[in-house]
Amino acid sequence: MARSDPLKPALVHDQLNDETVDWKPEFYQQHFEQYAKLNFDPDKGLVEWDGRLLFAWVPPPRPGA
Repeated sequence: MARSDPLKPALVHDQLNDETVDWKPEFYQQHFEQYAKLNFDPDKGLVEWDGRLLFAWVPPPRPGA
């Protein structure tokens, strides 16, 4: 999470609910900036936000890849 960029699209794993979130900045960015608890564990890279425990931000797959 320390290397995450919430301004860019990504696939994010929600460790608390064991789900993958298709991160779309146009939908989540403003809420994330207002409410994310950025006191995360840098060793584990976790961020608590909106009832989720976000971990493992990766770029979404490229079309045709």
